[in-house]
Amino acid sequence: MTSRSGIYNKLEKCFETSSRSPTDAIANAHYKRDLKTAAGDENVETVKQLTWADLKFQAKNDIS
Repeated sequence: MTSRSGIYNKLEKCFETSSRSPTDAIANAHYKRDLKTAAGDENVETVKQLTWADLKFQAKNDIS
């Protein structure tokens, strides 16, 4: 159990020192996982969908 609590403490420290909110950091991690999984499965349509949405919404955020 000590190992697990040590991991949780390290994760919490990452969130405290990050410039992103915990919600944004988790969403980004899920995005990267989904993209990596789709690429590994050679699922071209999912990769296109994920990267297209990223480009579209990133452009809107850069304008603001």
